[in-house]
Amino acid sequence: MKNIIKPCGGCTACCAVFGVREIDKEPWTVCEHLVAKKGCKIYGKRPHMCREFFCLWQSVEHMTEEERPDRLGAIFATTNGPTEFTGAEEIQAYELRPGSMDDSKVMRVAKRLSAESGKLIVAHLHGGKALQFFGPQAKIDAAMEWAALPEIDMAESVRKASKQLQNGTLPKLRAVWTSYNKDKGV
Repeated sequence: MKNIIKPCGGCTACCAVFGVREIDKEPWTVCEHLVAKKGCKIYGKRPHMCREFFCLWQSVEHMTEEERPDRLGAIFATTNGPTEFTGAEEIQAYELRPGSMDDSKVMRVAKRLSAESGKLIVAHLHGGKALQFFGPQAKIDAAMEWAALPEIDMAESVRKASKQLQNGTLPKLRAVWTSYNKDKGV
């Protein structure tokens, strides 16, 4: 379990981004159990995935109130182990609003987290239909090599990352997919 320094407070960003199989919640949809200004109406009996998820804002002491996910526009979380992108633990970022990964505040946080940890940031753009990679060039190159594989199902990869709760200047945008698997209705 991660060392939690800060409680969620009023932030419910994860309730609108991650898929939760236990309650048939699809990624990038607001949870039906979320009550505005009150939080989760099943909090005491919330699914295991929800109980176990902690974002980096909660566990990184120097992250400020302005960097809380709902205020920043992005959630940052470490993966629960090696990723298919690089074979190492990385940091996932999930955009809360279209275009928020391009915001200078979000970019500053992504660059800082990558520089401090030496990890790749895999940013899932709003809706889960595109990725951006930030971080050390060697890790970006490994992720780009993975992304070039024709058999990769990006929709399933994004769902998998969500379901698992994946959990200087650095190169900003190295890969973006904006259309794929249209035949699967994604």
